[in-house]
Amino acid sequence: MPGRILSEAEIDDIDFSYIITTATRTPTESYPEEQQEHLDELRTRAVTYVQRGAREQFETVPMNEVTRTLFSQATEAAHEFTASRAALVGADTQASERHYEATAAWIRAGAEFFDAVHEVLETRDQNVREAIERWTRQQEAEELSPQQQQLRNDPQALNGDIAQVLNGNGAQRPNGNGAQAATTPHRPPTPGTGQQRRRGR
Repeated sequence: MPGRILSEAEIDDIDFSYIITTATRTPTESYPEEQQEHLDELRTRAVTYVQRGAREQFETVPMNEVTRTLFSQATEAAHEFTASRAALVGADTQASERHYEATAAWIRAGAEFFDAVHEVLETRDQNVREAIERWTRQQEAEELSPQQQQLRNDPQALNGDIAQVLNGNGAQRPNGNGAQAATTPHRPPTPGTGQQRRRGR
């Protein structure tokens, strides 16, 4: 609708789309080798992050101040890169130098912004993994008996249970040699069964 003021979210989406378009539609094999390699990397990263849901992530969770600053710098660099490339048609050396510098600025700003995008997506994925682990532990805990839950939450409780058993809950306490003590009282030897008295000479 003509004359309608775009919201901040819409402006962000337009600029984000512009950054992605700039990165993915740059002509291949048209730049010096030292720049072409970095432009190819920006293209690969742009495709990867879109596939990983970067756009949806920023629609759900607004960029923080640092990421927004890098986002603005990348947007500005992308516009200058595109404008200077368009000016190359039948241009002179000055226009070529301008585009070379604009390309270098776009490579730098684009890489810094994509670094921030990478961190955001890695943090998101880590949070998801931790949430799944918490949910899994909760589901497993609900299936355990109270005693099993105690042993799981406090492994030292298992050692305490063992000590309690050894201290008189039906188990035999080991003697000093590690063998179990006898359960019948000690009886003196039966007369005549012991060692014979030695006869005198």
